[in-house]
Amino acid sequence: MIIIRKVREYTIAEIEKEGWLRDLINALRKFAKTDERVAKVLKEFKLL
Repeated sequence: MIIIRKVREYTIAEIEKEGWLRDLINALRKFAKTDERVAKVLKEFKLL
């Protein structure tokens, strides 16, 4: 499980380096602070 977690974290970090996609994910994370539905979806995809 540790390997899977590290790979997931690495993958997310690589995606976030892409610029606009990082900005989009950050915007969704910010929006999730006030909208539980958005938070739930991000959690399902392990982005929050």
